Amino acid sequence: GPASRHQGRPLPERPLMYEACQPLSASYIGIADAEIQCIRSHLEGKYNIDLEYVWPQPENLKRIYGETVISDASSILQALRTNCAYRAILAPLKRVEEGWTFDPQHRFFQEDVPFGLVVLLDFSRLCGISAPKMLLELTLWAQDVMGKEYVVASENSFVNGKDFHESG
Repeated sequence: GPASRHQGRPLPERPLMYEACQPLSASYIGIADAEIQCIRSHLEGKYNIDLEYVWPQPENLKRIYGETVISDASSILQALRTNCAYRAILAPLKRVEEGWTFDPQHRFFQEDVPFGLVVLLDFSRLCGISAPKMLLELTLWAQDVMGKEYVVASENSFVNGKDFHESG
């Protein structure tokens, strides 16, 4: 992802998505999760709605998978690495001559970006709060991998990009 130690260079092998999760990636997930919780709080207050089931990531993992599936829930990193349900899931990469590189056609990109990250950014706009920095950074990175332009960054915010209409 953003600030990856690979910086767009192909990997020699296709890593496991969760079991090989790096601390930096888990940190990004934690920051994005805090931003999502902020959006949740603003939406609940502004529109008087109950979003109690938008659980923080550690609680979400525990509630969905339970204690028996995750052997170590001491951190987001460990919960991802030790979740039996995630075992052997490969990173969303495709084979190229030099190794493995991101696959922009993978569902993680095709679904989670336009119908997840972009929607969350739009929720922040509905709430009248500045764009969450990590969610925006992840969206900008992913749309670059995809060759899309859902959003365009502007000072502490974003505007709709030419492909925004393709998002949820």
